[in-house]
Amino acid sequence: TYLLALTYENGHGTAKDLVQAFKCFKMSAEKGELKAAHKLGLAYLWAEGVEEDIPAAAKWLKTAASGGHADSQAYLGMLFSYGHGVEENAEIALYWLQLSAKQESAIGLRELARLYEAGEGVDADMAEATKLMAKAASLGDEKAKAWIDKKYPNKPDWLKGLGSLSDKKFL
Repeated sequence: TYLLALTYENGHGTAKDLVQAFKCFKMSAEKGELKAAHKLGLAYLWAEGVEEDIPAAAKWLKTAASGGHADSQAYLGMLFSYGHGVEENAEIALYWLQLSAKQESAIGLRELARLYEAGEGVDADMAEATKLMAKAASLGDEKAKAWIDKKYPNKPDWLKGLGSLSDKKFL
């Protein structure tokens, strides 16, 4: 059911149909598939195939996050960090973002770096923020790359190519 949902979501072998994708993701998530729970949470968050419903998004992202899905942990952390559809809570945001970053989620690393830069829920630490943001950039996160470019316009050559490492295929 999850693979069928991806087929509808991407229009591979059939017409792209986000409503059908949503229905299939929901069926799969209700059977315990963490990747489907993540996709379902994002569908509710971005109103893809269903109306926006942030509490439902948070519920499904928490289901996947609790099961160890790194990007769900990152998105859930972001919801709490920004107070988007849930009560803003830096402590809970930090918890989920740290779990996500430990699994090297580029989103989690980037958002955890943002907390360190702003001193939200943690002591402000620009060195830690830079380290985390550089790691996110090395994993291909475009927002992290832009942050590095803005904060360090005269960076050394080795740092300039950091994001391109994620584009390489290794044997």
